[in-house]
Amino acid sequence: MLYLYMALACLMTGILLLISLRSAWIYLIDHPLPVHNNIGEYCDPMDTTECLLPFPSSFYSVKDDTTETGIRVNIHLEALRSIFRGKNDPKHPMHVNGHDGFSTSGTILFYLDGIKEAGGLGYNNHTRLMGPDEIELSVGPQSMTLLLDVESHELVPHFAEIDYLDDDRPLIIVQSAQSLAHNRRYAVALVDAAGADGRRLQGSQYLAKLLTSKDDENLSESELLRGSYYRDVIIPMLHNKAAPWLYERGGGAIQMLFDYHTSSFNSQLGMTRRIMTNSLDLIKKESWGGWGDHNVRFLNMVDYSDSCINPDGALARIVEVEIDVPHFLTGRNRAENLSAEHVMNTIRPMKLVVIIPCSIATGSKPVKAFVDYGHGFFGSRKELLYAFFIHRFAHEDGYIVFASNWRGMSFLDLAVIQKAFISNPNHLDSVIANIIQGFADKAVVQHFVSTALLSMNFVQFGSQSFVKEEPVRRIFYGISQGGILGSAYSTLLSNLSPELLDAAIITSAGSPFSLLMSRSLVFPAYKVLLLTSLHNNRCVRIFISLIQMYFDKISGPLVGLSGFSEHKEFRTLIQAGIGDPIVTTIGTEIMARDYKASMFRSNPKLIYGIQAEDSNSSNSCITELFYNREFNELPTKNIVPQVRGNIVHDIARQDEALLSQIRAFINKGEFMDVCNEIGCVRER
Repeated sequence: MLYLYMALACLMTGILLLISLRSAWIYLIDHPLPVHNNIGEYCDPMDTTECLLPFPSSFYSVKDDTTETGIRVNIHLEALRSIFRGKNDPKHPMHVNGHDGFSTSGTILFYLDGIKEAGGLGYNNHTRLMGPDEIELSVGPQSMTLLLDVESHELVPHFAEIDYLDDDRPLIIVQSAQSLAHNRRYAVALVDAAGADGRRLQGSQYLAKLLTSKDDENLSESELLRGSYYRDVIIPMLHNKAAPWLYERGGGAIQMLFDYHTSSFNSQLGMTRRIMTNSLDLIKKESWGGWGDHNVRFLNMVDYSDSCINPDGALARIVEVEIDVPHFLTGRNRAENLSAEHVMNTIRPMKLVVIIPCSIATGSKPVKAFVDYGHGFFGSRKELLYAFFIHRFAHEDGYIVFASNWRGMSFLDLAVIQKAFISNPNHLDSVIANIIQGFADKAVVQHFVSTALLSMNFVQFGSQSFVKEEPVRRIFYGISQGGILGSAYSTLLSNLSPELLDAAIITSAGSPFSLLMSRSLVFPAYKVLLLTSLHNNRCVRIFISLIQMYFDKISGPLVGLSGFSEHKEFRTLIQAGIGDPIVTTIGTEIMARDYKASMFRSNPKLIYGIQAEDSNSSNSCITELFYNREFNELPTKNIVPQVRGNIVHDIARQDEALLSQIRAFINKGEFMDVCNEIGCVRER
């Protein structure tokens, strides 16, 4: 599978560049960076290394009494234009300006010249950048970066790194240990950073000007207000409560300071929830007519039931079926957007594949569970046909497994994503719109399977009725991309329609997108695409952080978030392989903290913020396998893994320990301590 991912990425890079010659003509013709790319009225003067830095920043927002947060993102076209190149005037992702705040999970970016040369060490070795394994130190006096929750007056756990995506144009990346709260203000401070000579670096001259000028006629009213806010609110808050040690270090200790406001729950996820709700409401109406010949169509069947007498026989039947689903896109192609209303007043066909194991067909096992399989990276529902390990445990335990395409992130969507990366970032809105439609589609599929599948003629075996174990469990099982999208989908569905989903299994996944993307082995192909329209790798990094605001609508678990009422009985099992070069377990552990997960004491490593306990006392549990050799071969810096033969991403899901845990979870709803019973350290 690793080679399949790499081949797919290479194929995408080659073929899709060919089918976008017009875009390439516009964007491959380079023009030099603007002379004043880091200076101008539309750039935040706090960080003069690049126009859009620091990001996010309140500089790029305005007051707006019509929004829930009271502000609106307002990045001027000229600022966005600074990272793009091209022969003609390029289009830019202006839709981010419709948000009422910045991402709750995206990476925070800034830079102060000289930090890289010191290797991230601070003045007099008092401070340093605290990496992913030192999160607990990020809220103490040794941390060079401070992330402040302005409402609670407390520091927020995080990690910070030098970004090596562009050696010539470095950045500092700050990533919160878990998603931030919605509709809340945060401040970011750089303190006691040093250069290669160990001396404290000169801080932002603009910050010094803001803090010392109370009535400078050269500063605008908004600048004077910003300076007053930092001088009279943020810095006293740091000195008096959040970071009292700063007071003793003098005025030069704070070298950069900026703040921003996160978006509301409704701005991020309101449309996703509304489309799913409207879709489920429509199919439950009397006018829908239930499920029958008018909205269900049999397409194809492969019958293996004669082989069920063979001890090795696992599958009795593979069925492909098409059902109608409500359609909320403003058109039928992949480059359209959503309307919360059923604007087309039409339906759209949705295909799914269903596998029925021999044990259920012969009646030797009752139907114990319906398992919805979420496919991997730009795959399709047919991935299920080759997931033989799933066939085996479905047969042994009595599961009917089904799969449908992740609309928006299946192989059918590659062209739209390619166009968004090369020629028109506004097409990312279409990508997200299709994924949201896909969430609604999958919810409808789940309703069909749960309420009507077993009554359909095409799944019947003669006159024999299916034996069901009541209640039949309804499980979502997402792998890789299926888990990344499935974390949001499953928590949303369990909240909107608890009778349709009992539990979720998330394997080899993580969040957020802006962290995962550049740490993945498949990233180089996407970087090639992005560099056709962006000036350099630093601009690529800024772009990825910027578009996290798009992906907030469809990613990350929603457990415990403001505006989200959690389904108390819904449980989630999270699994990962430490040493995975496709989806970093740093992201898996961020996701686990968002789930408020626990772990067993036998887990092969401690995870910051995850309680080690009897994990059956919580609603979420994370279990990791530690692949010793592969982990030690991964880079320690924030760069793309340069490894060969590392197949952790594929083999972890098939490991007998994790499969045993999955089966116990599906069958009984319990978390099994497989690390204690089987062991979770692998030397290969």
